[in-house]
Amino acid sequence: MIQLVLFEVFALTLTYSCVCRASFTSKANTRRDVRWAFTYLGVMALLGVLAPLWGYEPDGFTTALLGSITVVQLVTAHHWRNGVPAPFRREPSS
Repeated sequence: MIQLVLFEVFALTLTYSCVCRASFTSKANTRRDVRWAFTYLGVMALLGVLAPLWGYEPDGFTTALLGSITVVQLVTAHHWRNGVPAPFRREPSS
């Protein structure tokens, strides 16, 4: 039971972090591959939130992996405080 709760907390937090990052991105300011990477991560995190409703029971490794991805998102969030970080920005078209 505790593992399932932990899995859900990680999945919800990861989903929320992806939504927060998406609020800063657009076609005009962010590279396409970066937008797609965060979109994919967010969709998979949301599916993780919903998966237990369909009978999925996460194991310890899966929970730890999801937790590590969530921690990376949280630790790097400060780089997004003022918008899309420079390496992820789209080159201005001439």
